[in-house]
Amino acid sequence: MKIEGRNCVYEALTSDTLTVNSIMVAKGDDGKIVRLARQKSVKITFVEKSVLDKESIDGKHQGYIADVIDFEYCDIDDILAQSDEPFVVIWTTSTTHTTLVASSVCASAQAWMASSLAVCAKLPLTTPS
Repeated sequence: MKIEGRNCVYEALTSDTLTVNSIMVAKGDDGKIVRLARQKSVKITFVEKSVLDKESIDGKHQGYIADVIDFEYCDIDDILAQSDEPFVVIWTTSTTHTTLVASSVCASAQAWMASSLAVCAKLPLTTPS
């Protein structure tokens, strides 16, 4: 699975639940994402912007595309069994990866006091009309 965009790739690298296999970065970039990827021993490939444009799903890569291991979905019963007071957020659609990540960050902050947070739907990313 590919994740694109500066904030999305950064969040993936700092996540405890996602495994980042590698990242493609625009040539000349040596910022905090590159330093974090090196610190975590993630393979970094520096490429021309045209390569990122070609690999990008929606053209909004901002100079970063990460390859991450797909994750497994679980049933709502499994989520509810994890806690006496579970906090569940269900997304049904999103227009971009950025919207999904921003929404999940807000939900995670809200769930700080709760003992579980889950995305319960296989979320199709739709193209804005």
